[in-house]
Amino acid sequence: MGYRYCVFGAGRQGTAVIYDLVKFCEADWVVVYEPSDRSRRLAHEKLNSLLEDDYDKVLWVSTLDDRRTPKIDWKSFDVMISCAPWKENLGLTEFAVRWNTPFCDLGGHPETVARQENVITDTAIVPDCGLSPGISNILAVHLAKLGYDNIQVRCGGIPMGNTSVGEFNQGLCYRLTFDPTGLISEYSGRVPIIISGELKYIESLSTIELYKDGRYECAPTSNNSPQVVQTLLDLGVKYYNYMTIRHKGHWNLVKGWKAAGFLSGNKKADAYLVEVLGENPLLKYDPEKHVDKVLLNISGTRGENSLKQTGGFDFLVLADPETKFSAMEQMTSWGITMVAHYMATRNGTPNKFATPERFVSGDWILEGLNKRLPS
Repeated sequence: MGYRYCVFGAGRQGTAVIYDLVKFCEADWVVVYEPSDRSRRLAHEKLNSLLEDDYDKVLWVSTLDDRRTPKIDWKSFDVMISCAPWKENLGLTEFAVRWNTPFCDLGGHPETVARQENVITDTAIVPDCGLSPGISNILAVHLAKLGYDNIQVRCGGIPMGNTSVGEFNQGLCYRLTFDPTGLISEYSGRVPIIISGELKYIESLSTIELYKDGRYECAPTSNNSPQVVQTLLDLGVKYYNYMTIRHKGHWNLVKGWKAAGFLSGNKKADAYLVEVLGENPLLKYDPEKHVDKVLLNISGTRGENSLKQTGGFDFLVLADPETKFSAMEQMTSWGITMVAHYMATRNGTPNKFATPERFVSGDWILEGLNKRLPS
């Protein structure tokens, strides 16, 4: 017996999610809502080629108006999945609640997640299910449940190749594999951390540290969920922090944006920056030309002095040369599909709002990654 999934959004990230649901998540049927003709066409062409006979499991709709989709029983889905930009997630949450269908999304925007938490319902609402927040949070909590009380997470999707000044937009050393609105969101605001068993906040980009023998740099960003910090506190974690990995030089340039008045809550200024980034051809990721990688490290310590132990997980994922999915698209899609699959199997679907680290098994995520990663 397979499962019925509904996916909202078929941009590059949504296309990767649809592919993974069919290949790894026992999908009998995947109904995809995508209002854009162009996005539907591009996703159709790619998935039809990749999935071959299994593409018959995918059905497209361009509206959520049930009067215009009489063949779709919106109550019949095991899980609804949002791959839309975070600005759409509250409305899509309300749509899922209307049909009493478990819902999950990629999250990454704490204010929207807080509004979702206030929705009164007995329907599962599960935001923050991507890479980070998502996989990284579930595995951080997994370490905490094993007794690690000093945990740090380092995560980033970055382009591969020559990173000399000029190749990636005059030193930015980056290519956009997702909506620049999400990038601006995570580079703004405050970042929750744990120091001596207490919740603290620091500003995004407030410090820069070297990573991997100085080959990369990390800075704190606000995309990591404050929800996970509270869960870690409840589990007795004394120290926790999260940072995003980039090529050297990236953060100093971005801090210049902040000094110029961007990334500081000015919606008009940030909207202008999103437009500039989105239109910059040097930042565009072309899967036919470019290759990226994702670095994810979750590490922890437990015990003291001579009894101190270290543990954790370290992943390196590369763009797939066969499917042409970027590393970031793959890891982000795996985050939400593994959670959706877990919910569909009724392993532990909550009956209200919950971020995934509260109920998804770390072993389930590790097993899922092992299935997907090259041996």
